[in-house]
Amino acid sequence: MSIEVKGLGELAKKLAKLGGADTAISNGTREAARIVNNSAKELCPVDNGNLRASLHTDYKREGSKHIAVSYTHLTL
Repeated sequence: MSIEVKGLGELAKKLAKLGGADTAISNGTREAARIVNNSAKELCPVDNGNLRASLHTDYKREGSKHIAVSYTHLTL
């Protein structure tokens, strides 16, 4: 079995324009977390708005891992 991947050179050039693959992954991870957080805010029930206002997103890097977490500090 063989796999042929086309366009890697073009992809590498585009990633370089974005600041490199690492920067592109970091930016993509942060944007995905922002989208999740915004969706959570839109979908959460609203009584007095405390839950919606408490939703936050954090991003961190652990070695080669890019980690984004959406969370609330409120307990139910």
